[in-house]
Amino acid sequence: MKENHKDRKVGLVTFTDNVEIIGDGSGKSLKLVGSDLDDYNVILKNSVAGAGSQMKKPISKTHDSLRDKVKKL
Repeated sequence: MKENHKDRKVGLVTFTDNVEIIGDGSGKSLKLVGSDLDDYNVILKNSVAGAGSQMKKPISKTHDSLRDKVKKL
């Protein structure tokens, strides 16, 4: 994707006992934990905010950071 769609934005989200929105890997991740996982409005608000703040850069700029974060999982 880095070569064929270099301007596409790609993000990472993990699901365990919490939800972590890593996004494009260029900034601090956002975690939803505990009772937040049972509240639709909290999930929706944080998902929309995360999409805007966590997905700013294209894959051509974030490939290495995302690859490193996936390797650490």
